[in-house]
Amino acid sequence: MKHLAVFISGTGSNLQAVIDAIESGRLRDTGISVVVSNRKGAPGLERAQRHGIPTIYHPHLPYRQRGLAREDYDRDLVALLEPFAIDLVVLAGWMRIFSLEFLHHYPRVLNIHPALPGTFPGMHAIEEAYAAYRRGEI
Repeated sequence: MKHLAVFISGTGSNLQAVIDAIESGRLRDTGISVVVSNRKGAPGLERAQRHGIPTIYHPHLPYRQRGLAREDYDRDLVALLEPFAIDLVVLAGWMRIFSLEFLHHYPRVLNIHPALPGTFPGMHAIEEAYAAYRRGEI
């Protein structure tokens, strides 16, 4: 079985799509071992818990407040993930950029992103892209 770590920062709608694909059998021999969020109140954490998936809340603000580097945050994140034997990291609405420190440990990363980077940034990228399509801009 392949073990996924799904990273979220918001509602977890992309997380739900992965859960649905696993539960329906469309995504075989795969399980979500852990869901990670950098936002304590992210509704996606509750969504994961309802499905019996362990969650990790790992805020970046304390690192910034202490003047620590992104690598420090990522190093601690790697340590938190160690017990889960992760095969693939899925970024499903994760709003942080990883350092090479993280990517050296987890080189297999799939980023579910609704647009070309920089085209429609933020949490409402799909809605904004659709609105632009409706206006004939794209």
